[in-house]
Amino acid sequence: MRLSNTPLGRLLLAALLSLAPPAVLAEPLVGVEEAHAELEGGVWLLDADLHLVPSKTMRQAVDNGARLELRLAIEVYQERGWWPDSAVAELTQRYTLRYHPLTRRVVTTAHNSGIRRSYADLEDALRALGRLQRLPLLDHALLADCDPCYGRLRVQLGVASVPLLLQPVHWFTDHWRIESPWYHWPIGT
Repeated sequence: MRLSNTPLGRLLLAALLSLAPPAVLAEPLVGVEEAHAELEGGVWLLDADLHLVPSKTMRQAVDNGARLELRLAIEVYQERGWWPDSAVAELTQRYTLRYHPLTRRVVTTAHNSGIRRSYADLEDALRALGRLQRLPLLDHALLADCDPCYGRLRVQLGVASVPLLLQPVHWFTDHWRIESPWYHWPIGT
C-alpha cells in the first residue's frame, strides 16, 4: 500500500505542498519569454521566444487523436496617456498540431500560410513553434504617426477538437486550454 493512499500520507502531502514556493505550484505553462521587432526592407519583422508546455490533459487528448491549436495574438498599438490605447494593427497566427499514429509523428499546420511540418514528438513540435523568427508584422508606413508605438503578444494553447461527450467539460474547465498574459515591447525606438 502506498503512503499517499492513506489519510496520514495525504495529510503529509498537503503539508509539503503548502510549504512549496508559489512559483513552483503556479508555474505558467505558456508564455512569452522575449519578443522584439526589427525593421528590414520597410517591413517590421517579429522575433520571439515562447514557453509552450501542454497540460497533462492536453497531452492525453493529443495521444488519443485530438488536435491542439496554438494561437498567437499580436497587436501593435499607440499609448495615448489618459485615453484608451489606439490600435495600429492586429494579427493572429494559428497553428494546428495533430499526432498521426500511422507515422508516429506530430504534424503542424500553419493556418495563415498552409505550411505543414512533421516532428518526432509533441515536444519537438512545440519547441520549433516556440521560436518565431522573422514573422512579418506590419509595413513601416503604418507607423508614420505612431510615437511611441508598442507591440504586444499573447499565446493561447488549447485542444481544438474534443469528442462530443466531453464538450460540456471542455467549455467549463481550463485543463483544455491555457493562455499567457500579454508581453509588451517598444517598436521603433
